[in-house]
Amino acid sequence: AWKDNKITKMVNWLGIEDVAQTPSKVWLTRAKETDEWKPLRKVDCRALNENPSDGGPLLIEYGRATANPEFETIHYNYYPKNDQPLVSATWFIRHDDPKDKTRHILEPITDVPTTMAIEEFYQQAAHAASSVGNGLEPLLKEQVPISKDHHVALQRTDDRHYVFRKMPNGKWFGGKAFDLQRGYGSYTVPGEEEEALLGPVKELIFVIHGIGEAMWSREDFTYTGSLIEDVSNFRMTMQKRQVAEWRKQCDQAKKEKKPEPAPPNRVELIPVQWYDRIHSS
Repeated sequence: AWKDNKITKMVNWLGIEDVAQTPSKVWLTRAKETDEWKPLRKVDCRALNENPSDGGPLLIEYGRATANPEFETIHYNYYPKNDQPLVSATWFIRHDDPKDKTRHILEPITDVPTTMAIEEFYQQAAHAASSVGNGLEPLLKEQVPISKDHHVALQRTDDRHYVFRKMPNGKWFGGKAFDLQRGYGSYTVPGEEEEALLGPVKELIFVIHGIGEAMWSREDFTYTGSLIEDVSNFRMTMQKRQVAEWRKQCDQAKKEKKPEPAPPNRVELIPVQWYDRIHSS
């Protein structure tokens, strides 16, 4: 009932990005603790949510990595890169981005009891706002405990807008309120669309760094990049070019009233960090 068009005109929820009755988990990772959590590709999020092995290891990024929800890690299969943490969430804490006032940094709420408590409170509010509910006014006085220092409250920002907030308990010194968000919202992962359009891998290229002894022997030569990142960026650039050329061929085929050509096959690139071994001493 809470999804009725009449209800959305009566109440505007702030921070409710996923309006489904059962929100989908978004899976996220980051390279360092100081980094922002970033969502995985949508196709990988769907695969993890539908994982037939019930939380067991699952290939992601077209086989280049393995996600293990049980151990909350992502392992990279073809090159020596540190494992990264893996978490999932349906609710997030919104932090102001100090570098960009127009956006927020989302902190995933990964604790299951906390998530369930917030979701139950939201469902109560959604029902109360429906045509068969009793209105939101009583819930504005509710405090849903989520820790010894914090609770969740429903607050009204104006006559029609409501937001769920993580609030400090009592008069906790230095406490700050944070808006909560249901669902991650719209996002894109660079390269996902193009790689999904291409056919299976037909060619494999090993990219080896470390055989340029002439450069390494120069005192003024420094390499501050990452071979893994460089190869990843090159893969995306190549795939974008493949898709762009294929789309041109499709447009030409339409003009000539001919069948569209099949998409080109993927070319996989594997970085080989040989230089680590021969230049580490």
